[in-house]
Amino acid sequence: MRPRRSAFSVRKERLRVGRQRGVELLHVSNGRLAATLCPTRGLGIIEAQCDGVRLGWDSPVREIVHPRHVNLARDGGIGWLDGFNEFVVRCGLQNIGRPGWDDAPAGRTMLTLHGKIANLPARAVRVRRTRRELVASGRVTERTAAGGVLELASEFSCRAGARGFTLRETITNRGARPEEFSILYHINVGPPLLGRGAQFLAPIRAAAPMNARAARRMATLARYDDPRAGRPEDVFALRLRGDRRGRTLVALVNPAGTRAVSLAFSLRELPCLTLWKQLGGAGERYVTGLEPGTNYPQHRRVERRQGRLRLLAPGEVHRMTIDFRVHAGAAEIRRLRRRIATLQVPRARGQRPRFVRRRSAHTRSELDHQSSRRFMEFSMARRLFSSLSPLPTNPSCSNSRRSLSFCRSNSYVDSGSRSPRQTCTKAC
Repeated sequence: MRPRRSAFSVRKERLRVGRQRGVELLHVSNGRLAATLCPTRGLGIIEAQCDGVRLGWDSPVREIVHPRHVNLARDGGIGWLDGFNEFVVRCGLQNIGRPGWDDAPAGRTMLTLHGKIANLPARAVRVRRTRRELVASGRVTERTAAGGVLELASEFSCRAGARGFTLRETITNRGARPEEFSILYHINVGPPLLGRGAQFLAPIRAAAPMNARAARRMATLARYDDPRAGRPEDVFALRLRGDRRGRTLVALVNPAGTRAVSLAFSLRELPCLTLWKQLGGAGERYVTGLEPGTNYPQHRRVERRQGRLRLLAPGEVHRMTIDFRVHAGAAEIRRLRRRIATLQVPRARGQRPRFVRRRSAHTRSELDHQSSRRFMEFSMARRLFSSLSPLPTNPSCSNSRRSLSFCRSNSYVDSGSRSPRQTCTKAC
């Protein structure tokens, strides 16, 4: 049966109270999934709902703050946090990491936390509907201090009755000189998907902590605890495996194992994934961030030194696509686990994954539990830990080689000394 055009709905809203005054919202629905987009804040997605599952989180910032009230340079460049409450917020396009001065090739520049793109208004915002699909699009232009122009073109699309949506985006250099760029999708999920016993699933190739506390919690990277007041954040830098086309898949499964949200994207477009866990108590942030990006959210000079910053020639375009999907039911969650486990286990063409070879000796649920535990715990606790240097290293250290590590300043870089007893001669 063909979906009907009436399955779609679009509603525009303009807020008029407090720091929200002047904020424009775009409410779209495909009959099953509803999402709220904010053209005033860089076309970020404030929240979404699908089959009773909320995609979003309870931020201490209760309002949808107009960018005019966000001073990005506040307190050394952390003013970005004053408006941070979206389900999907973009970081970039000049900087996706920490604030500070950067001696860029084009000149010395002051960078603010996570960049400016989330606090710039979108233009040319349009919504079009067909019989089967609804598409909302717009463009956001960011001008650099050196006179460069980077343009983000975003397209949100969903099919009638689907339990998910797709973001298709491009970054174009509209300037006359080559420009460095970065983008990170800060995708934030809280209750009800997040809670004690929730599980992060991903085909992890390598991982490293970004701060000292995360280094002590590598073995529990994939699991979540109850909220606790005053708990600091854990941040992990991950490298993922993909299929032969470079596509990968990550997911967050709720504590009951009956609901999940998944992200599918290309490692050729977004090669880095950051996992953010902020499990604070009442009135604090209780949220996890699944954050695919072109590089890691570190200061730009560190990422430049490690060769992860990308350069766009005048007129050149970088494309990105992320597929979001909500999964419901134990059977669908089992299929999701098997898909991720298949990506985790490298195998020759036509060879079946190793975790299904002894099917006659195990029930399906035992196989799912066995495969999930193996690729998350065995890979993390043994293969990945053994490939990482246990000592802090500095990005400019001569001992640095190829694996991920971290330093006392909470920066993680591509490193790996030949001897685990070698220490960095620089003051981290």
